[in-house]
Formats: sequence, C-alpha cells, structure tokens
Amino acid sequence: MSFAMAEETPTVDAAKQGTSFNPILAGLLSFVIPGVGHLMAGQQSRGLGWFIGTVVFYVITFFLTAFLVGILLWLFIPFIHIGAGVDAFLQARK
Repeated sequence: MSFAMAEETPTVDAAKQGTSFNPILAGLLSFVIPGVGHLMAGQQSRGLGWFIGTVVFYVITFFLTAFLVGILLWLFIPFIHIGAGVDAFLQARK
C-alpha cells in the first residue's frame, strides 16, 4: 500500500527567505491603506505603526470636526497617504 505525500506549503514568508516584494505594489497598497504595503513587504512593526497611527489620526480628526478644528486636520489626510506610499516604496526597495 502506498501513500502519496502531500506537497507541503512554505511556512516562511517572503521577507525571511530573502525575496523582495514589488516596491510599486507596496507603495500603492500603502497609499490606499497606510501600512498594508509595509506588512506585505515583511515590515510588520513599521506597517502596524503606519496603520494604527492613521486610524488614530482619523478618529481624532473626526471628533475634532465638531469643534471646527478638525476641518483643518482633514487637509493633512492626503499627505499621510502619500507619505505612507512613498515610505513603503522606499522600504521595499531595500
């Protein structure tokens, strides 16, 4: 009786194997959702920092909008997304 061995899936992510993630895709992912491109490129702590920081900024901006101060903070949101995208692109190129 012979048993066929199931093909094992790799358990080590791309960053630990030394393969790089596409920098353009990392930048685009982090532009849409800050931190996701970093996570996909294998930089978990940096990605979580961008993601959590952006969520906190959104929440603070939302609540401060009631006091009219948050309206000015909404103007900074595009810069956060652009900065996250550029950072993810540069970090994935390393």
